[in-house]
Amino acid sequence: MLSGGMMRDLSLPDTVRIFQMMSEMARNKNSVNLSQGIPENCMDAAWETAISVQKKVNWQYMPTNGMDCLQDAVKSRFYNDCFDEVTITSGCTESLLCAMHAYRQVGYTQLIVTEPYYSYYTGMAKLSGLHFVSVPFLVQKGKLALDLDTIERKATLSKSVILINSPHNPTGYVLTPDDWNHLFDIISNNHTALLFDDVYRDFNYSHYKTPYSLLQGKTAIIAGSLSKSLAATGARIGWLTGNGPAIEHARDAHRYMSNCSPGIIQQAAAEMINGIEDSRLEAIRHHYRLKRDDLRNALINFGFDVINPDGGHFIMARLKGVENLSAFQICEMLTDNYGVTPLPLDGFLEENTRCWLRFSFAVNSTLIAEVGKRLRSSTMSRESDYV
Repeated sequence: MLSGGMMRDLSLPDTVRIFQMMSEMARNKNSVNLSQGIPENCMDAAWETAISVQKKVNWQYMPTNGMDCLQDAVKSRFYNDCFDEVTITSGCTESLLCAMHAYRQVGYTQLIVTEPYYSYYTGMAKLSGLHFVSVPFLVQKGKLALDLDTIERKATLSKSVILINSPHNPTGYVLTPDDWNHLFDIISNNHTALLFDDVYRDFNYSHYKTPYSLLQGKTAIIAGSLSKSLAATGARIGWLTGNGPAIEHARDAHRYMSNCSPGIIQQAAAEMINGIEDSRLEAIRHHYRLKRDDLRNALINFGFDVINPDGGHFIMARLKGVENLSAFQICEMLTDNYGVTPLPLDGFLEENTRCWLRFSFAVNSTLIAEVGKRLRSSTMSRESDYV
């Protein structure tokens, strides 16, 4: 993308490369890889059926905004027809980048996120020409809380977009009704826009729900995908929906990015959305909740301080007694000594002074049990040779 006649720097920082680095470390050392949020392949058979039953496949360009059958399925199943239009994209990553670009086109200059944040957000904001501002979570009585007063204060300094992810990656925080009410006040009173990252929508373990109907009439764009909900990170099916003048610019940006998704995948996705029963999604959610509990207990028993997630696929934790090590060194130590590889969260924080790590419980139950077994076999000094 161009700004002032100059191309923005597209080089990848280590905060993005770290996902590949940690996966390679785990692979080379035969360690359990808990660094990436790749879901279990619990939907493969259903996807194969949805593709194989198609009578006629169109291998040409599809409508840029997506096939009608998939747009209708997303609007109806996920948003109860709260929004008039949906644009199908190649995953939530593209949706977010299109939305940020669109907001910049209509005059917004600043992106406000909660910290810690998904490490891709910084690069997306840079590509879109938005000034990146992070506001750390508050810790109150051992629990996280959004610092909405600071977010509101920051929003008054510049025309701002507030990026909210609920359930949140990496903390697992789920917005409460009070959070949403305060957020709506900020949007209404400060000419502020909302960008909602909805990718973990079906992994909410709390009783708080996202009030999609209350987003009607607000300046808001929702970015979502099937990657986590239907265990298909490789299908690259995402979407944009919402309200406000920026949504049309987001659709235009999509034309210059992926343009369209393959018809065979879109048709299969529509079949999957329309065909999957709520009870199946609830069973998967319950299964993930049990894996969360097992991994959390294993980490606590080992000596970690953990943040209990109310949603998503991850547990944030920090290890006591290794203050001389960096987050990356702690991951190396856990990989070498215990065969367990988490993700260092330096790229999710402005200053990772507390050496936070992220552990994924998206792997299967057998691997979660193996992690517990490995962490119980503490045969080596924790700090070892890493100081």
